[in-house]
Amino acid sequence: MNYIKNITIPPNTFENSPLKETIIIRERFLTRIDISIDTVATKSLVGVQIHAGKPGFSMFHYPLTSGEWVRKSDAWVGHFDLGDYYTTLDILATSCLNGISATKPHLIIISITTSNI
Repeated sequence: MNYIKNITIPPNTFENSPLKETIIIRERFLTRIDISIDTVATKSLVGVQIHAGKPGFSMFHYPLTSGEWVRKSDAWVGHFDLGDYYTTLDILATSCLNGISATKPHLIIISITTSNI
């Protein structure tokens, strides 16, 4: 299955209060994540984190290093067992870096691929 989420991040969306979008993943395995960010337009101010699991307990997070943000187009490929069907996947987005904020909204595109095998 493929899930696609277009997210517009407003200016002044800081890391301590990021924009949050949620997708319910109906399949058991996470196999690919594609993140598209126009780095030229955003000047690396836009950041994205992806967390999967029950609220308050993240079993999967991307980027793999906790606390970091994806700041340019990127992809993860693997075969991660979410453990359950109908898992919550949270996408967190920010439009600032080191206290400097974007001055206009920016679009990111997230594509999530899953399977049951």
